[in-house]
Amino acid sequence: MDTSIKVSIVIVTWNGRHFLGPCLDSLQALDYPKDQFEIIVVDNNSSDDTILFLQQHYPFVRIINNEKNYYFAKASNVGIREARGHFIALLNNDTVVDKSWLSELTENMKDGQRIGGVVPKTLFLHNPSRINSAGVIFQRRGAWPLIERGYNEEDVGQYNKLELVQGFSGVSVLLSRDMLKDVGLFDESFGMYFEDSDLSLRAHRRGWSFWYNPRALVYHVHSGTSKEGSPMFKFFVRRNHLLFVTKNCGPILIFLGWSLFLKTFALDCVRYCKWLFSFPKHGPAHTDVRTNCKVLVSYLIHTPRIIVERLGIVRKPRYQIFK
Repeated sequence: MDTSIKVSIVIVTWNGRHFLGPCLDSLQALDYPKDQFEIIVVDNNSSDDTILFLQQHYPFVRIINNEKNYYFAKASNVGIREARGHFIALLNNDTVVDKSWLSELTENMKDGQRIGGVVPKTLFLHNPSRINSAGVIFQRRGAWPLIERGYNEEDVGQYNKLELVQGFSGVSVLLSRDMLKDVGLFDESFGMYFEDSDLSLRAHRRGWSFWYNPRALVYHVHSGTSKEGSPMFKFFVRRNHLLFVTKNCGPILIFLGWSLFLKTFALDCVRYCKWLFSFPKHGPAHTDVRTNCKVLVSYLIHTPRIIVERLGIVRKPRYQIFK
């Protein structure tokens, strides 16, 4: 580890060249000492000339070019393993940060206090008066096992207090290297979505805490890469919801999670039948049914390993996660 580098900023991108310019420009404008942080961009085999764009316009960026799309969890792990900093800041490519973002996050990291990470206040880039996330909290009842605090609420100062939260969003967070060495990295089977909440829970079980700092500000496009509502978005959200509750939650949340999925599946089947017998046909109604079938198949493939982890039958071997 290079002791002169305090923070490694890891950005995962896939066909997101149009996002990277504003994001990297905002990082260049940080009030944090330039010689104490590095920027690593992990490219998931983009086809939009992302690599050439970075080489021409941002030569100071360390580029990792994956051979295929590893999605967020595995690509983040690739970047973290290459990180030289004592802290790792994860940042989505479709974000712009405030100039004091990194200074505020690192201010809350105190050695010896088992702080696993610091979470910023995330606002919507195109509607900055509304909150995207003010940290994550988990719930024992309800169809959804976690809540993004403040999601889509008007920002009127209700989350302006430095306080403990239960989890973080992968949009932006500052993580402790020591915590990652102790807990491990993202569960790569999630691909994207819920991998951050899974890591948050594993960290809590090992005695690590997460703090929310409202003075650290991030502005987020939201689902800029996966496109909310797309088949890819629906697949990962629906499947990973089931994987997450199976791996981490009690019988009530498992039951509610499956109830929600089966209800959604049934409604999609009804819409498909209506579409099938309608004329003229409007929209590809069959895609949601196909997505739900893929969710079930993929869930069944991953279930044996997830259950083994849940029961603690096999402890994951310790391995060197940093170079």
